[in-house]
Amino acid sequence: MMSILTRPPGRPFPLSFAVGVATTLATLAIFTAPALSQGADAPQASGLAVGADLPMSHPDDILASCGGDPEAGRVHFEALCAACHTLGADEAHGAGPNLHGLYGRVAGSVDGVAYTPFLRAAGQAGLVWGRESLRDFLSAPEAVVPGSAHGDLPPVTEERLRTDLMTYVRLATTPPPPAPEDVVVPEAVLAMEGDVAYGAYLASECAACHLPGRDSASGVPAIDGLGRDEMIRALFQYRVGARPNQAMVTVAARLGDEEILALAAYFGAE
Repeated sequence: MMSILTRPPGRPFPLSFAVGVATTLATLAIFTAPALSQGADAPQASGLAVGADLPMSHPDDILASCGGDPEAGRVHFEALCAACHTLGADEAHGAGPNLHGLYGRVAGSVDGVAYTPFLRAAGQAGLVWGRESLRDFLSAPEAVVPGSAHGDLPPVTEERLRTDLMTYVRLATTPPPPAPEDVVVPEAVLAMEGDVAYGAYLASECAACHLPGRDSASGVPAIDGLGRDEMIRALFQYRVGARPNQAMVTVAARLGDEEILALAAYFGAE
């Protein structure tokens, strides 16, 4: 068996995966990892960019990450935004789009909304709504999307106000995650073979938390020898936030199907 520290020739290490692992190490002191054996791709909204922003769904996680006062944010939203935007999943669009599911959404991508061509072009060029892009847009709309309808509105330049507003909007617009049993791994994915050598290379990062053959003292489970299909399903569940461990959600959100298959092939062969 190839050493997990050996990099396979010609295989780039996905930078986003490394960033996710680093974030996981920073959050393990806060979030307790459940065993993979405990506990199943869900339908995604049009225009959703998977992994574009942390797929947090628990209110406590959102509050801890965003750091604002949601009640103050609600007041700001009603004063600044509610004339054009709605928040609820079942609410109709206003003069602007409904904001449910905003975080991780490609700009200008909601069907049935009369976006300006400038905003649609920004989305086609890669603009995705997340913490940083929304902060920049609220601070200086014209700098982010020249020609946007928001350019006629006063920018939200006060940091505290902006943080409160974004915290409220994220809490109000984040859909709940699917149940683990509702996450379906496509049969075409299960039928594909993962690259064991690539999986061994990626697994060197997993070894930072998962010990071979035994659970860690903090309860992080051993995953060597875990069944291939079981690992694939677990990582698909984490990737869409269907399992509640934020550290694993952060990592899995940055894994593509190829990386998941490779890791499952490696650990399943041990």
